[in-house]
Amino acid sequence: MTTINDTSSNNHHKNKKLLLISSIVFVVILFSSLFIVYKFAINDDGGVGGVWDVSLDDAVFVRSEVELERAVDGAVLGVSSVVVLTGDVFLSKSLVVGEGRNVTLTSNTGNGVGVGRGFFRLVGVEGERVVVVEGGGVLCLVGVVVTHEVGVKGGGVDVRVGGEFVLVRGEISGNTLADVWSFGGGVYNLGKFRMLGGEISSNNATYTFIPAMLGHGGAAMGWHQEAGGVYNSGVFELSGGSITNNAGCDTGGVYNRGTFVMFGGEITRNTASNGGGVYNYYRGNFTMFGGEITRNTASNGGGVYNYEGDFVMRGGLIAKNVAQTYGGGCGGGVYNGLGSTFTLYDGEIAQNTCEIPGDLSAYMKSAGYYMEGGYLYSPGRMLISYYGGGVCNSGTFSMFGGVITKNIVNCSGGGVSNSGNFIMLGGSIVNNRANSMGGGVYSISYDDKEFVFKGGVIVDNTSANGEGDNMYSADIRGNVLLIR
Repeated sequence: MTTINDTSSNNHHKNKKLLLISSIVFVVILFSSLFIVYKFAINDDGGVGGVWDVSLDDAVFVRSEVELERAVDGAVLGVSSVVVLTGDVFLSKSLVVGEGRNVTLTSNTGNGVGVGRGFFRLVGVEGERVVVVEGGGVLCLVGVVVTHEVGVKGGGVDVRVGGEFVLVRGEISGNTLADVWSFGGGVYNLGKFRMLGGEISSNNATYTFIPAMLGHGGAAMGWHQEAGGVYNSGVFELSGGSITNNAGCDTGGVYNRGTFVMFGGEITRNTASNGGGVYNYYRGNFTMFGGEITRNTASNGGGVYNYEGDFVMRGGLIAKNVAQTYGGGCGGGVYNGLGSTFTLYDGEIAQNTCEIPGDLSAYMKSAGYYMEGGYLYSPGRMLISYYGGGVCNSGTFSMFGGVITKNIVNCSGGGVSNSGNFIMLGGSIVNNRANSMGGGVYSISYDDKEFVFKGGVIVDNTSANGEGDNMYSADIRGNVLLIR
């Protein structure tokens, strides 16, 4: 018995030692996770808004709105502070990161700090943005979800002029703007926003009609909603992560009126009336070096809608986007409108479609639409047209390289439909299909608008009626200039 008791006592002491060692290991792993997260943030271009001098002594653990506000407002001016959520925090007003505050916000869910998928939430209140970063303020988000509860309306993040926001890991999701003048359900950025990872997802800028008073006592009904995911009028850099499953009136994914640079990441599965993935508008500059714009849907510009903006593609992929509507559509991959410039140096525009919606049969029977000779007509015999499976151009399109391939259009211009200025100096337009004319390129010339071919390859495209498998060009009066 004594021997047994001694063994039990020894085992007991061993178990205590093992428990102590396990606890120490857990603490080391916990703080190592914290260190690794901030090392990642530090190493990316030297940090944002100054020196990232994060140490473990800076970490403040909070579990309520009062504690969170105290930690943010009490951050030493000009010094980076770390705030760790230990549970969901429900706000009664926007969390404001003021001038001079440099805050890294993360969460500890038991999986380590800022790691895993079980992030804690920062939950906003009705009618308010969850987070506001004022000019001179910096916020880095690592493993936190910025959101509203289901049925509660309000935006995600508001970055003011001079403010900076870095999304390393986590989500800005489930936010909805329902006001008529709505900009950016997920993000409204007038400052600088850097996205290294995480998600901006399932946000909405919804569609509401209101009476709008006009100049001489008249009235009209109007609306103005832009960008379910991101509204940018500052500087936005996308290096990683995903902008996905957002919806809006003008663009589901990104509405850009500032400078947007895309190095990586993806803009995918967003929906809108114009510009499912991206709407680049009025002096907006969008440069794409890499990443993907895929599987977005809109009436025009399934992937990209460029209007009075400048879009430069130097790499990456625009693919599997769809432009479709019962009233006709343009630009499955890219719609380049009047006053716009689209320049293609490299990258691929592939497998985009511009076509009649799949459920057309039932709709046609109920609304009186009909097919004749491969074309769709309205009840009043108006031709419903679809142009540009890959690119629909009404502005200026310059192609120096890259590939436009495997795109499909219901009407004309499987690869490219042009009614503006299109000059091709390199690259290839191959294996596209049109159900009418111009499998590769369909171009209508008028005034000083024309298609100029100076280099590159246009081969192996098809048109259903055999009129210009690779190229079809005519003037505005219908006089054929080139069929090849």
